[in-house]
Amino acid sequence: MTVKEIAAYLADKCGKQVSLPDVWSAKQDALEFRFGTYYDSYNYAPRLLEGIVCSNSGSFIDIKDTEVVGCKDFRVLHSIFWALAQCIHAFHYCRPVLCVKGTPLCGRYQGVLLTALALDANDCQIPVAFAIVESETKETWLWFLRNMKQAVVRERAGVCIIHDCKVELVSALDDIQNNPEEPHPWKDVRSRWCMLHLAENFLASFGDKKLMTMFKRLCQQKKLSNKFTNIWKELDELTFQYMAEKESSPGQEMQQGSSKHDDAELEAQIASNQLNSVRDGEEGNLGHESKRRITKFSDWIHLKPKEKWSLLYDTKNARYGIMGTDISDVYKSSHVCKGILCLPLSAIVEVTFKRTVEYFKNTSAAANETMNDQAMKFPQRVQDEMNCKMQKAQGHQVICMKTNNNNVLLGEGVKKFVVQSGQKRAAFARSENTPHVRATRQLLRKPCSHVIAVCCQIGVSTCTYMSPYYSVSYLCNTWSRKLVVPENLRNDRIIGRFSWESKMPTWISDKKLPTWISDKKLPTWIPDKKLECVFHVSLTSDSTQTGTDEEEQEVQEMGLDTNTSKNV
Repeated sequence: MTVKEIAAYLADKCGKQVSLPDVWSAKQDALEFRFGTYYDSYNYAPRLLEGIVCSNSGSFIDIKDTEVVGCKDFRVLHSIFWALAQCIHAFHYCRPVLCVKGTPLCGRYQGVLLTALALDANDCQIPVAFAIVESETKETWLWFLRNMKQAVVRERAGVCIIHDCKVELVSALDDIQNNPEEPHPWKDVRSRWCMLHLAENFLASFGDKKLMTMFKRLCQQKKLSNKFTNIWKELDELTFQYMAEKESSPGQEMQQGSSKHDDAELEAQIASNQLNSVRDGEEGNLGHESKRRITKFSDWIHLKPKEKWSLLYDTKNARYGIMGTDISDVYKSSHVCKGILCLPLSAIVEVTFKRTVEYFKNTSAAANETMNDQAMKFPQRVQDEMNCKMQKAQGHQVICMKTNNNNVLLGEGVKKFVVQSGQKRAAFARSENTPHVRATRQLLRKPCSHVIAVCCQIGVSTCTYMSPYYSVSYLCNTWSRKLVVPENLRNDRIIGRFSWESKMPTWISDKKLPTWISDKKLPTWIPDKKLECVFHVSLTSDSTQTGTDEEEQEVQEMGLDTNTSKNV
């Protein structure tokens, strides 16, 4: 609950008017009473994860720390990664796509929460892995990707990473895929850009939400037709008009010191707002884009390879139709991740784990209900989509074309079908030796209405053309594992529940996974003093989209000085 919500609740239920600063102070005291201080949470979090891993075999954690000079029992905690065994198992029944994102934390100490999400057959989000690092750098992303490969992906081939194309992440992806000296290579990883993030950068450059919506339509085009070209041309025309009006507006002219200064300022603004551009088909290479004058859409997009952002040009169909996940919205509305960004480290670990336990329990029950419903051939979301396509297919006319046996292209025993839909026609071929209709593209790994019409004509089940990742059995397997709550999380309070005699996993360099060392005592972990904020971490464009702005706004409205040190 926000400070305003708490104050309103007290006024409504208790009849007491409490000032916002007093409510805020009480909220911080309650958090400290429940989870410990932000400082102490650095010591509690690894111990919580120890209990979680012990109770849930197959879970994975990795810790990066350094010894405090002169104090061998104290270590500075820099980064911590964890992935629950049940979430790892769930991912292997989901499409081989992971959406990753780094989001700034807003507690007493600076930090970034790295998240990897998968989507089940119903497009329900699964938090596959978390990591808390000091900042987003190439090294921290590389460390995160190595752990993802070793603990989560393992030997699974062709996994696609959808991301916001930050230069640090792009550089890390390139290293883990192509660097011959990489100790844990990930050769077949596929990299794609998040459409939502790219659309935000489009909006930053062209400033029109209607144009941004049109750009999203361009990204989502699935058929190689004139529609893709027409949308592109229309975007060129409208963005050219927008940029011309922007440069000639009186308000813009008043702010111009000189034409050269204005050009440089405009180009710098565009370069900072856009995704890191691409040259010669490589991500993250700024090339000469910042030196180019952006006058229309084609100027803005031309260095960005189509296979990175367009569904139509998605090579090897790596996306499975997933254009991205609004991870900023995940921290606002997701059952597992909502409201965790300003909590202490130990609270982030505890809250996400307990919510994941409940999330798996509820979603598993819903999946089992679907399995027991004989009328459901697919998960609910897929079933609704297929019903719409089935209705659309009923309006199609299927024509079976005769082919000669000496047809070199199609060969013997091949039937060709033409599906007439209004003024549009689509052609398909089917061999008598196989049950498959050979459609030109199956970007979504689902049959389109034209293929469904042919299936109904020849008596073939549409399930033949559906990826198993959309099946009810895969949905049930996704949520089949139960999480076990460890002893150190069964009580409400965590203060004082940890023994210095606890054991902790130690990383063994010649092994692929951490090995438990039973005779090693836990050190005392502390945060890096350099990361301490005077109040909250400085707001960034990412944090303002994830709820940090709400906390900062509350502080400003209460009249608190954000430059004054606070023990929160």
